[in-house]
Amino acid sequence: MRKHLYLFIILFLLLITSSCNNKETTTSVEKPIKEKREVYKNKMENNPDIIRYTEFLAEDEYMIDKDSLEYKTDIQGNFKANYTYTNKTENLDLIDISIFIEGSGTPIHQENIKVEPNTSETVNINIPNLVNGEHIAYIITQYDKVDFKEKYSDKDYFSPYYFKIKVGNNENENTVKFEKTKEIKPLKIKKISAEEETYKIYISDKEGNKIRDVEKNNHNELFLNIVNPTGYQITGYLYYYINGEYKNLELNNEPTNNFVIEPLTKHIYKITPETNKGFFRIFSTYIPPNSVKIENSNMAPRLIFSSPAYLIK
Repeated sequence: MRKHLYLFIILFLLLITSSCNNKETTTSVEKPIKEKREVYKNKMENNPDIIRYTEFLAEDEYMIDKDSLEYKTDIQGNFKANYTYTNKTENLDLIDISIFIEGSGTPIHQENIKVEPNTSETVNINIPNLVNGEHIAYIITQYDKVDFKEKYSDKDYFSPYYFKIKVGNNENENTVKFEKTKEIKPLKIKKISAEEETYKIYISDKEGNKIRDVEKNNHNELFLNIVNPTGYQITGYLYYYINGEYKNLELNNEPTNNFVIEPLTKHIYKITPETNKGFFRIFSTYIPPNSVKIENSNMAPRLIFSSPAYLIK
């Protein structure tokens, strides 16, 4: 059991210090614990291996404990912050920044930005009127278009970030609420070893082979694989990003956005993309049992895994 706790902690640390699916290094971290913002910024700017990075900054009135990524709303249940994306490459970046509250497959804020070479762009984050209680907010940064000429380059960029928001005194009746969809049973469940699966979420054909390009004629032969490499039961939510928009996801021809996976197993579902051309990505959050804690931290343990961006021909 302790081995699997260490595995979860290692995966968690990898998440908050790096991005997914890039040939070169990208980083999406708030202010590293006990480092001042300027120290962090200088570190990112002066590291030639870091080609993109993001910064999250909230005013003091919203802060509870930055080391634990805990924040609070104002008396109206609103939360405001700034999120800055820096592009250190020589290319124009077309970026989608979306914000979710855990439990919903639809972003409460979505913004597309153009970031010129060697510049930064800042997005104002405004999360309005949340219902009383504790919420986990996710900020997902990714390309809003995939470069078909360089389809396996760093254009397949995906970077997650999350934090906790506490709402304790919102008396507004028109609060934002979320309804959970029903859990869909997988077509197949396979036992795995922790070292067996490199990817945690991916598309395969009916024989189980990982695929990269999605041909028009095999749309009915696609299967979503979700892997739980830990020793704990994992609950989580799925998010479906297709041609720059978030859509409702259907597994086994039924709408859903959540799942539960037993330890060291892989769930396999049938999936059919909603388009004949373009690209899509599916990413998921992993929520461990309450007994799982990050050592020496009050942070709520979460993991976010993404599939590659799949091209549809």
